[in-house]
Amino acid sequence: MILRAEQFFAVITHRHDDRIDTRIQMLLANDAQWRLVARLTSSDRAHLLRVHDLLVARDCDDPDLLRAALLHDIGKADEHGSVRLWHRIARVSVSRLSPTLWRSLTGARHKLNGGLYLAANHARLGAALATAAGASERCTALIARHEQASPTGDAALDALIAADDEA
Repeated sequence: MILRAEQFFAVITHRHDDRIDTRIQMLLANDAQWRLVARLTSSDRAHLLRVHDLLVARDCDDPDLLRAALLHDIGKADEHGSVRLWHRIARVSVSRLSPTLWRSLTGARHKLNGGLYLAANHARLGAALATAAGASERCTALIARHEQASPTGDAALDALIAADDEA
């Protein structure tokens, strides 16, 4: 619960910083992947960089894992919109209070549930986007599975999940 409150305040108090975007562009060095990241909110882009930097601080030098850190949430935005704060709140509350209702709200995409659908399905959608933008198979597998409960038995995936939760 405290983690969710911290995440909420991080989103509502976030201030855009061009240096974050510059660093992500430099680290990715891939225009197609940057365009996917650029569709995210500024606070989401800052989160991606925090996840990356936490892994680096933990002596990670695995290029697929570090790339996955920078791309793991790209499924939260598409050409029609992105996950907003209220979608995040709904995801946490509705999915806990009524998993059945959550699944019915997010099982298929339609005009009224875009952000909810993206919130619920961003790992799978992001992996497909990353593949299309040239990410490695291992990187996209990490993205596709980053919402799983840890431990998974995969050290790289567990590291990504831990850094994602902490960031």
